[in-house]
Amino acid sequence: MDIVVRKALEADFDQVSIIFADENAFHSQLLPERFQIADPIMTRDWFDELLTNKNKALLVAEFGDVLVGLVLINLKTTPDDPIFQPRRYAYIEEVSVVKEHRGKGIGRQLMTKSHEWIVAQGVEEVELFVWERNQNAIRFYEK
Repeated sequence: MDIVVRKALEADFDQVSIIFADENAFHSQLLPERFQIADPIMTRDWFDELLTNKNKALLVAEFGDVLVGLVLINLKTTPDDPIFQPRRYAYIEEVSVVKEHRGKGIGRQLMTKSHEWIVAQGVEEVELFVWERNQNAIRFYEK
């Protein structure tokens, strides 16, 4: 399977919306006390800002002309604080692979390309958050 991982383009809006909507539905079922269905899941303005923000990257996995996964990265800098040292780090906000394409190494490819992008930005730390109930994600991140 030839998967291409690349930065998202304006033309990817509709397919990215579908992937985010599926992920939103998954989270709202997994944790209904935390998540609700968002409609629309994203706006064109939000998406366009994401594509132009130098501190964010949306990488997509493409199989032919179909998007089968994505990862959203946000570079953050800690605020001034008397206790913590200032630092710049990458936060992986979202990793999603379309259900029919899971288990084929696409998530691993997305994470590898994310790491490459993060390092190219001069960032050495990465954080992510996973819900305890999401055991599939925990197993994926442990690998």
